[in-house]
Amino acid sequence: MDDCPRFTTEQVLRGIQAYVDKQFGHEFPLDPDASVSVYYETVQKEMGCSLEFLTEIGHYFGLRWDHRRWQVWLRLPREKRGEKISSAQGRQLWQEWLTETSQPLTIRKLAEFIARHAHGAPMNPTTVFGVPCAPAGAFRGLCQLPEVRGRRIAPSTKLRDVLRGGRLRAFWSRSTWASGIELPLLSPTKAETWLGRSYGAALFAGLALATMTGGMILGDWNLSALCPAFIAAIALPSVLFCFTAAALDCVRDPLPDGVRTFGDLARLIANAQTGA
Repeated sequence: MDDCPRFTTEQVLRGIQAYVDKQFGHEFPLDPDASVSVYYETVQKEMGCSLEFLTEIGHYFGLRWDHRRWQVWLRLPREKRGEKISSAQGRQLWQEWLTETSQPLTIRKLAEFIARHAHGAPMNPTTVFGVPCAPAGAFRGLCQLPEVRGRRIAPSTKLRDVLRGGRLRAFWSRSTWASGIELPLLSPTKAETWLGRSYGAALFAGLALATMTGGMILGDWNLSALCPAFIAAIALPSVLFCFTAAALDCVRDPLPDGVRTFGDLARLIANAQTGA
C-alpha cells in the first residue's frame, strides 16, 4: 500500500496558479475547467515551449518528468514525438488531438493527475490521542514540503534555524497555497527595498556611471572601450547589489510578528482554517 502523503486537487490547483503567478505575474488567471489545449497554446505564446513549461510545473511538484512522459500522458500526436510523417498527416493528427483528445483534458484533470502522483503535504487535522488536532495536521503538512522534507523538525524548531534567504521564501510561498491561507507577507528583500527607494536607485546609477567612466578612462576614451565599459557598468553593480542583498537577507529576519517556530506557523494556519 502506498503510504506517501498526497496533495488534494484543490491544493494542486492553487499551486499551479502560484507557480504561474511567479512566472508571468498576476495577469494570467487559470480556469480549472478550461481545456489543456487552450492553456497549452497560451503558454506556448508566452514561453515558446509549452512542454518545457509542463515539465517545470512537474518539477515544482516533485515529479522528475521529462518531455516524453508528458507527451505520453497528454497523448500528443506522433508529429510531436519526433516521428517523420508528412505535413498533411501531421496537421490531421494534430486536429484529431484537438477535437477528440484534448477537450476532456482540463486544467483540473492535470491537477488531479499531479495530485495522484506527487508527494503531497496534506494540511487537514490529524488525530492525536483520539482527538482531531488542527495544529498537528498543519505541522505534519509543513514537514512534507520539499524545502524541509526529511529534516528533523519539532514544533519548537525555529524557522530560521532551518531556512534562510530564498529557501525560506520558497517555503513560505508553498505553505500559503498548500494551506489555502493568506499568510502574512514576509518583509521585502533588501534588493527590493533598495531599488524601491530613490537612494537605492541613485546608488545603483552612481555605481554604473562610475564603472563606465573608469572603463573609458582606462581605455583612453577610445570608442572600442565603450562596449566593455557599458557591460561592466551594468554587470558589476548588479553583482555587487545581488551579493550584498543576499548576504543581508541571510542574517535579517523577514518573518511576521508572532511567527518564529514551525509550531507558531502551524497554529497560525490551524486558527485561520478553523476560524479560531
